[in-house]
Amino acid sequence: MALCLGMGIAYFTSSQDSAVIEVEPLPVAVFPVHYQETYQQRRLYSGRVLPAQRTDLAFRIGGRIDRVTVDVGDRVGRGDVLARVDTSPFLTATRALEAQLHEAQAEATRATRFFDRTKTLEARGFATTQEVDNALAGRDASLQRVESLARQVEAAQEDLADASLLAPFDGTIVERYVDEGTVIDAGRPIVRVSGEGRLEAEIDLPSAQASRLFRGQDLVLVHDGVPLDGTVTGISRDIDPLTRSQTVRIGLQDHMGLLPGALVRLELFETRAARGFWVPLGALQESYRGLWSLYAVDRKGEGAEGRIARYDVEILSITEDRAYVTGTPTDGQSIVSDAPFRFVPGQSVKIVREETAPTRPTLLSGLADRGLRRP
Repeated sequence: MALCLGMGIAYFTSSQDSAVIEVEPLPVAVFPVHYQETYQQRRLYSGRVLPAQRTDLAFRIGGRIDRVTVDVGDRVGRGDVLARVDTSPFLTATRALEAQLHEAQAEATRATRFFDRTKTLEARGFATTQEVDNALAGRDASLQRVESLARQVEAAQEDLADASLLAPFDGTIVERYVDEGTVIDAGRPIVRVSGEGRLEAEIDLPSAQASRLFRGQDLVLVHDGVPLDGTVTGISRDIDPLTRSQTVRIGLQDHMGLLPGALVRLELFETRAARGFWVPLGALQESYRGLWSLYAVDRKGEGAEGRIARYDVEILSITEDRAYVTGTPTDGQSIVSDAPFRFVPGQSVKIVREETAPTRPTLLSGLADRGLRRP
């Protein structure tokens, strides 16, 4: 009985060993380590799309709002009346000034005739030089008063004309600040008009990044994964004291279907010095103490088979599809490009595909593959 049991155990153990030996090496895809001394650190900056033409409209004069003819969402054309100020006070003032002007003109006419008569009498010896000078002074004073009142009448008429608030361009009302009956001061906003047609993005950038851009520079922005060609149209000279940033305006060349208020992102790069290499995110497995693991293949000679070796690396930069890491793998060493589960060091694998080493990050959503311009 003991002999039979021993033979059974020996047979079972032998069968297990045979099963382990007969396991096929796990197929893997690899890429070579390609060290570099610097890398491109990607920075993403968000901004909003705004109409290139947008303004708060206000009356040049103060008074009581008699009527507001538009509301939020209304489309307006250039020259349309948007609001009116009560014109009664301006009509009264204009008529009073016009009456004073007519009186002053009549007085100037009389003063001019008196001066002419005095001048004639002086020539005949019936008026003194002093009387001529007095008549001349009276005429000049009356003419100056006419000129002054004429300017006041003109200003009053302009105020009367400014009692109507007109749209400066075609657009849409996006804000309404007052209602009928409100008493306003000159310059208080009444409505905000957003122009139609051209759009631009406003993005706040750190001054170090903004200083690298220039007016007329072509950039690529992204909205919902769709690339948008843009051109820098302006860079603010002032630095925000709180955010230490500058506002950059980017005119959008093609914005079919894009609406004001939409969120866009700008991707910029800066070069940083650090020895390391790029790896696809699928090659990384979480390790411990903030480190990550890569699995390398130590080949058996020149063949495709080899055994797994594990290396801990530190991530220095990361994008949507890859990371820049530093660690101890050697240059040219084969790294498993997709490690959905943990390998065991020493595990047998077979290389079935060799991929190109990633060398730099891609633009958002793979835009670099479409041949778009990099900022």
